Amino acid sequence: MKRSGSDFVLSLERGLAVVRAFGTEGRPLTLTDVSKIVGIPRASARRFLLTLVATGYARTDGKFFELLPSVLELGYAYLSSMGFVELANLQLAQATRTLGETCSMFVLEERDAVCVATAPNSRRSAFTRIQVGSRLPAHATAAGQALLASLNDKELEAFLDEGPLERFTDETITHHDDLRTRIAQIREKGFSIVTGTLEFGLQAIAVPLTLSNGRTLGAVNASRRASNERGEALRTIFLPALLDLANQCCRTHELLASAQPH
Repeated sequence: MKRSGSDFVLSLERGLAVVRAFGTEGRPLTLTDVSKIVGIPRASARRFLLTLVATGYARTDGKFFELLPSVLELGYAYLSSMGFVELANLQLAQATRTLGETCSMFVLEERDAVCVATAPNSRRSAFTRIQVGSRLPAHATAAGQALLASLNDKELEAFLDEGPLERFTDETITHHDDLRTRIAQIREKGFSIVTGTLEFGLQAIAVPLTLSNGRTLGAVNASRRASNERGEALRTIFLPALLDLANQCCRTHELLASAQPH
């Protein structure tokens, strides 16, 4: 969305940026910290922070500020609107038990794949850092590429026009033409596999959640530490399980949608 015009509220954008600032550091922040992270004057940061305190989303001891659990209500409103996430969590947990690796669900938001549900394998998790709300660069992840493949050509070009593709490893796709080729392959095959594109030694496979009306709801992903066979097990074992998981999630969503009063 274009960040200008009479319909754009700059103060809301900055207020949300103040909330996100706490996620970048993982610790209580001072007024100066927030001012530097968000790039706003100290006086503005102070007003935003005190507003968060007054509305019950943050607290302060006079020097440090930290978010309160009530801020989760903002994200829960989105998860609740999806309707099927709680059931999808059960389905993800079953897939994790079957595959022995972490399974997660992602949606596309701007340039990132955002995790909306996950069932980590506590004993052997490749993506131990992934939790609900985690953001991963779409071009460098299996889930993100599967989601990009669900865009039409105009939407994909708009994504590419937003800026360069960041390099994370030697395997990361950074050229626009290479990503276009990659997306075309994913559209043809119906799934995405990556090895070491975001983190060295990490493999992942993802399939889109495509409803019967053609709309893409998100993508389900399984990740693991890479092995010598360069993903053969991902195709023969993981792919069938993820396709089944995707079908279950889509059926759940459509059944819930059909049960809603019109």
